Amino acid sequence: MERTEKKYLCVRNARGLFGEPLSVLVCREGSGEAFIQKISGEETVRLPADTKTFDAEGGVILPAFTDLCGFPDRQKSARALSDETASALCGGYIRTVSCDPSPDAAVYSERCRRAADSARTEVLFAGEMKDGSDLSGLTQAGARIFTDLPSARCGTRFLLSALSSLPEDAVILLSCRDPEGETGFHDGAAAKRLRLPGTSPVAEELAVQRALTLSAVTGRKIHITGITTARALQRVREAKYGGGNVTCDVPVYSFSFTESDLFYYGASAKLSPPLRTEADREAVRQALADGTADAVTTFHFPCSDREKNGLKDAVSGAVGYQTAFAAVMTGLVQPGLIPMRRAAELLSLNPAAILGYDAELKEKGRADFVLTDPGREWVVTPGLLRGRSTHTPFLGGSLTGAVLHTVRNGEWL
Repeated sequence: MERTEKKYLCVRNARGLFGEPLSVLVCREGSGEAFIQKISGEETVRLPADTKTFDAEGGVILPAFTDLCGFPDRQKSARALSDETASALCGGYIRTVSCDPSPDAAVYSERCRRAADSARTEVLFAGEMKDGSDLSGLTQAGARIFTDLPSARCGTRFLLSALSSLPEDAVILLSCRDPEGETGFHDGAAAKRLRLPGTSPVAEELAVQRALTLSAVTGRKIHITGITTARALQRVREAKYGGGNVTCDVPVYSFSFTESDLFYYGASAKLSPPLRTEADREAVRQALADGTADAVTTFHFPCSDREKNGLKDAVSGAVGYQTAFAAVMTGLVQPGLIPMRRAAELLSLNPAAILGYDAELKEKGRADFVLTDPGREWVVTPGLLRGRSTHTPFLGGSLTGAVLHTVRNGEWL
């Protein structure tokens, strides 16, 4: 019997979530999946011959990140998908959900083929939930994530039928967007001063309440994506306290900016969901700290310069993969609102678990992790952003916390 060749990689002189010394030894047998062979509490570890070693120089190792809602394939181009997923890898993401949904099995299969040929990360394409969708065909084609994004124009009768017919292991991502359409602006003081149409926060609260009711009536677990308002988060908090089978996420920019930032960043701050009030931002931070919100999501939506020309008519969206970790460090960890362990839960452990993956760093577990420098300060410049767009309200700003390297399936990237 032919012996399978083993390859080893070791990252040493690192630190764990609590500042403890850490070394990680990774093994890959042949062309198979790499796994963590040993996690040592020592700065150095005895290594097999011919092991590739990397000195972490005191960097902190975290489980690799998972993003629950982004739009890396919005241009429907293999080269563009390669560029956006390269940006994701630079930001520490090894798994991304594409919420620009597939309406039928043919489109879903074509996107999966494109991703297999060109994506730098694992891309999970969502099937579209709206009146008339072929959910059976999508399921047979392999779809296991379903969403009502981007339009959120999904009738209650259809949703009830879908929730009862989809497989038990299907992941349901419901948005809290206004079904009448979003403007990219909060219906508040900034929009009124700029004479722009605003999206009412009431629409978000109503959408969240519908999702909570659907979960309670059907018994299905539902994940609500993109919550940005205090009242909607309070609805989720109360539902969880009462035993509700729901999880939720918040956009990364919702705890970093407010509606007033439209005056400073213009079209780059025109987002969907929109930036809300200072009170809403504080409510998002509290929800992330107390467990009401389960994950931070990038809502990565690359826009061209032409699409961001002007303010009122600009496309809503911004890139987010490469600034998410730093935004969490700058806005949540550095001020003492959450510890590093909670940051790992929000970016990696919880979103992975919602999708059915185990992202914990452990022996015999998957060799997917990131090396970070939580204290490194850096300025967001166009040259550092790897994707096809540089439109983000973080552009030009100083952030704390950097992803140094991503290890995906045992490969040092």
